[in-house]
Amino acid sequence: MKCFSIAIFSAVFSLSLFTFHVGAKEQNTNSLANDLSSLSLLNSVKENKKAIAQALARDYTNIEASIRESFNEYRLSIPVNELIGLSLSTVRVIGHSSVNINRLKGIEQQLKQSPESIILLRLADDSMLAQLHGGQLPLFTFATSNDDGNIEAFAIDGEMTYLDAYSMPTQPVFIIELNKEKTMKAGLKAMNAVFDQFDDQFEQGLVKPLVNQPRSELIEPLSMTVIKNIEVQEIKESWISGPAEVYAIITGVNALSDELMPKIEVVELPYLDKAQKEYTPNQIIVHWDNYRWQAVDILLMESDDNVNYKALATVLLEVTAQVLQFIPEVGAQTVALITRLTNAVIQAMPDTLMTNEDDFIDVFYTIFEGESYSEHHGASQNAKMTLEPLLIQPRR
Repeated sequence: MKCFSIAIFSAVFSLSLFTFHVGAKEQNTNSLANDLSSLSLLNSVKENKKAIAQALARDYTNIEASIRESFNEYRLSIPVNELIGLSLSTVRVIGHSSVNINRLKGIEQQLKQSPESIILLRLADDSMLAQLHGGQLPLFTFATSNDDGNIEAFAIDGEMTYLDAYSMPTQPVFIIELNKEKTMKAGLKAMNAVFDQFDDQFEQGLVKPLVNQPRSELIEPLSMTVIKNIEVQEIKESWISGPAEVYAIITGVNALSDELMPKIEVVELPYLDKAQKEYTPNQIIVHWDNYRWQAVDILLMESDDNVNYKALATVLLEVTAQVLQFIPEVGAQTVALITRLTNAVIQAMPDTLMTNEDDFIDVFYTIFEGESYSEHHGASQNAKMTLEPLLIQPRR
């Protein structure tokens, strides 16, 4: 799908889709208007964030007072639509880029009422507050993967400079980034919506079953597995990326019918934002009634910006369904089958959807229902979990 044209966006904007405090003065109008004409060509999340960063840098004289008032030791990030004094051209850049970002990430339906709400402006570190309030001019940049170690940043005249991705700057630096919590919540909703639609189509007979297999009866009470504690040794993030946002992908075989179909679920781990720190969430990670067999695999992923969640969910279903198409009539080999599903998911991730793919953290193969796992390490030795079974009794 092509990005919205400027004409279409202007019409949408005129209906107050985006609510911003707009300054009375219009500065750098010509250069910003020229930027607007190229926004329809921005087909990556990175390029849209870059456009916002450059627009804010050029608009700094209008928003300087608002920034100094908004940022303090207790608040190092704010939604961009809370800035007071934004020029009309900058508002349009932010609004148009927000629509593009949500479309590129596959979460436009989840955020259609407030597309700009996931765009944050963050001060890179609280050590920069003194210089900022002392009048030192800041740089504006945008969160990205920075594989070459260099970060593009803009001075207030809109000119580009470069920063070291692994050395914290001393000059104040503002980062345009996505609200990871809101983005991942919307993204996982989008993924589960795709998975649920697949399940619905299967129940209605719209998806062709693959292999005959006896169905086990659902049991009561409800059988769960919970995370008692979890720790990750390394999360690959530079200073520009901020705290991690981790989620789990659960892979197994669907319990809905008598046929072999993949079952994939995604679960948010919103607390797990730092490496080498133990968390004790007591969180349900597997709801066993959703799975035919008493084994699943668990992948841990760290969310990065350029993933399209709807596309990711679709690809994961496609690759797992393709694996099952080549499985003979089976009554055994269930563990090997689930491992093949999981490996197909891992292999699908880097090469299909993402330029800055979600970071693979670790994978836990062959987690059995009803089993306890104490300080259990993943295959890559980068994460460990303690898992325990949980039976939830029905109300009498």
